[in-house]
Amino acid sequence: AAVHQLPELVVPVPLSSWRLARRGHNQALTIAATVARRLRLRVARMAVRRHRHTRPQTSRNRTQRRANVADAFLCKPVPDVRVAVIDDVMTTGATAEQISNALLHAGAAEVQVWVPARTPPPC
Repeated sequence: AAVHQLPELVVPVPLSSWRLARRGHNQALTIAATVARRLRLRVARMAVRRHRHTRPQTSRNRTQRRANVADAFLCKPVPDVRVAVIDDVMTTGATAEQISNALLHAGAAEVQVWVPARTPPPC
């Protein structure tokens, strides 16, 4: 198993402005802030931006989820930084994959994905 160093930056999965207004909060940001405070890491809440609204992932299969979030995220440059992407739950990993790819393209040295919950694979 690979040994990873702690990240230097914590990035919550962003919500679209429409979804944020509807929910009133970003649960990934709440989790990221708590984790960062405990580990004394920096939260970069604006490093990744969801530049287009996507439909909810619920009831979509893996292929549909990947298509739904394709090219939905833009990143600010993060040259040679180890980043942890934090989301509230992972189902297929489509969102985490898109954000990770965007961060790596923006120069991140490493991207880790941290989630407190993972849905079980279908039976």
